[in-house]
Amino acid sequence: MTDVLRTRDLYEAALAMARGLAVRDLEIDRGEGGSQARVTFVLEGVGARALALEYREGKAEANVALLKMCVDHLKKRMWAALDGCARRA
Repeated sequence: MTDVLRTRDLYEAALAMARGLAVRDLEIDRGEGGSQARVTFVLEGVGARALALEYREGKAEANVALLKMCVDHLKKRMWAALDGCARRA
């Protein structure tokens, strides 16, 4: 069964991606009154709930080089989404 993982934690999202979950969406909460925008990463795949639990318990493991690549990829997507959001405001 496919699970959905929603997180604001870049490293949790990168770990999920490195472990085979697919990025379904990046949700932007613009904030009000000039506060900073917040990004929520939405990922889906088999075992998302178990992986989230492993991460929160400090038991998750990943290939470090792959994890770094996933962090870089998600940062690029995040900044592109925030840039597009700023242009629409």
